[in-house]
Amino acid sequence: TWHKSEPIKPPRFLTHELCELLGYYIGECLTKYGISTDSKFCQKRFIELSKNIFDINVNKKRKGTDVYTDKGKTIEVYLNKCFGISLLNSKKRATYHRIPELVLNSSKIEIASFLRAYFDTESYVHKTQGIEISSASIGLIKDTQYALSNFNIQSSIRKKVINNKPYYLLYIYRYNKIKKFQEEIGLIEKEWQIKKYLDKNKTGSPNKDTIPVGYLLNRI
Repeated sequence: TWHKSEPIKPPRFLTHELCELLGYYIGECLTKYGISTDSKFCQKRFIELSKNIFDINVNKKRKGTDVYTDKGKTIEVYLNKCFGISLLNSKKRATYHRIPELVLNSSKIEIASFLRAYFDTESYVHKTQGIEISSASIGLIKDTQYALSNFNIQSSIRKKVINNKPYYLLYIYRYNKIKKFQEEIGLIEKEWQIKKYLDKNKTGSPNKDTIPVGYLLNRI
């Protein structure tokens, strides 16, 4: 079904709010302009940002996880031309996701806004190991590692194969790294999980600054 695209008011400057929206979008984009996440906070925030930045209403919902609009073609073209984000009908687009160069070269405020949104939608916080995030795009994972290095947050990358398809896992383990991540980036949706990890692994805990070799071996 063909849907008329709504006119938008494209931003002329890169702001922390636009970087936040890009973090949600690259993390969980659909085949329409929208995102798929079970986080009500992230859904609401994406809808708010789309209205504030583009003056467009993301007013459709599906399955309790998808929020989108059928009239986002103009935004799709804008994101493709300005940020290099693959068009919605591109094949295997998930494998080509990257953090836009404009974001990577921006200030720490903008980079942190992107990472906060991206990790809030995509990451997994293990109660004793730390933070993990995965993608089919090795480029996106390497970009994320580079972005984190702006804050002196060290991370590691490993590859895993599921149903003959490669995925790439970036992980941030150890107490000091997680503490710095929360201080510099500061998740919102998963803040309670980070606090739980830090409380469990605070000074004096045998889990602090240990390398979970057995846990990693079990995942290979």
